[in-house]
Amino acid sequence: MEQLCKLTGIPELTLYWARHTFANTARNDCRMSKDDVALALNHVDEGNRTTDIYIAKDWKIVDDVQRKVIAQLKKVEIKVMKKIQVKNGIKSVAA
Repeated sequence: MEQLCKLTGIPELTLYWARHTFANTARNDCRMSKDDVALALNHVDEGNRTTDIYIAKDWKIVDDVQRKVIAQLKKVEIKVMKKIQVKNGIKSVAA
């Protein structure tokens, strides 16, 4: 910890702070899985309950998941609509 304090210039770093910062950075910024973060922190409990304490909730991850699912569903909708148009003999209209 002394070396980290010297490297960062932060005089009162704690192991607690370092582990929380590591967990948050790994999960929220690097998008590592919670299981991988737990493994890196040597947490062995089921369900990652201990790891959940370390990681701040980042709604950007949830937003990204929802955005990607919606985009995928739109692609599927376009394919289905094209099949219906072909089946019904309707010419595609440019958007």
